[in-house]
Amino acid sequence: MKIIGVNYESSQKIYWYKSAEGVAIGDKVLINSQSSDRPTYHLLTVVNIHNPQDPHCPAVPPKATRWVVGKVDTSQYDWEMSKGLKKEQILKAVQDLKAEIDEVEMLEFYALKNPKMAKLLAELKTLDSPTI
Repeated sequence: MKIIGVNYESSQKIYWYKSAEGVAIGDKVLINSQSSDRPTYHLLTVVNIHNPQDPHCPAVPPKATRWVVGKVDTSQYDWEMSKGLKKEQILKAVQDLKAEIDEVEMLEFYALKNPKMAKLLAELKTLDSPTI
């Protein structure tokens, strides 16, 4: 048995729970923080471990009255979320580029119809071009 420490995002305080072996700092664990007759589950990150068999740990373990429900592997979820974020970034870049192309095509269309527009567009292009 290990005693692990977790903290809620809204608090810096460490809460201690009993856990089976195989849990390491950084792992995600499911905690039942039942305060009434209904279970309330939280997915939290292990931030500290007190192992009574480790001679380097203090002799008096932290108070832990409840058990961890289980260790949770979030790697697939994390990977899917990172894919979703990358997809959003690519779609935004595509939409921005499309809007820029649409604007240029619209101006070029009007320039074909109107000589004043053609002159203004030519002047605009010289301002947008880098000078050497």
